[in-house]
Amino acid sequence: MAERDSYLPVALNLARLAGRGCVVVGGGHEAEFKARVLASFGAAPLIVSPEVTSGLEAMAAAGDVEIRREAYGKEAVTGAGLVVAATDDQDLNNRIAGDARAAGATVNVVDGAGESDFIAMALARAGDITVAVSTAGRSPAFASALRDRIQNLLDTGFAEHLEYFAAVRELLLGITEDFRQRVRIWRELTAASLLEVLERDGREAAREVVRGVVSKHVEVSAAELDGLSGAGQDE
Repeated sequence: MAERDSYLPVALNLARLAGRGCVVVGGGHEAEFKARVLASFGAAPLIVSPEVTSGLEAMAAAGDVEIRREAYGKEAVTGAGLVVAATDDQDLNNRIAGDARAAGATVNVVDGAGESDFIAMALARAGDITVAVSTAGRSPAFASALRDRIQNLLDTGFAEHLEYFAAVRELLLGITEDFRQRVRIWRELTAASLLEVLERDGREAAREVVRGVVSKHVEVSAAELDGLSGAGQDE
């Protein structure tokens, strides 16, 4: 049995990579999809293709991408930090990958996991939450189906729950400088089912869980806890 490639899930620092240039080669629907994902994370990729979709043209008009209407040449990837090969010609995609890698770029090849430095995962997003699903390239359709289930879960209010947890983190950073102590508090909050209480009973009940756990380790005033009651709620 052939040995499969193995993939370590990581979060790319897109600002750093795209700061050197982010290039998508190709102008079809796959290229448009990749460009939309990159743009949604703050990149403004350069699209290199003689022809592009109307969607890419609309993105260019909105300032989300730049389009260079020309056939691919290796100078297109010179100096780039991130390159996506998304043409409908796999041999050309492989050549793009080789050129980009030789130029020091991180490379993704559409439908070419073996030629890629990373594979794009199916993403579920809600606010600042991003959950990525990978099947190590075995079945993108299954990854998308699982992503849809996770998206349905996130859409039940998890972005607001994140804001509450972020407020608890800020509270702890403000009342204790002891990292190990904060770790112990978080472990106890997890054991006390803080997320489940927040989902089921709301912020006031969650506030009492936080008060009970935190007060065992460090003094915390009612005023310091008051901000938790409204954390994550719309103004």
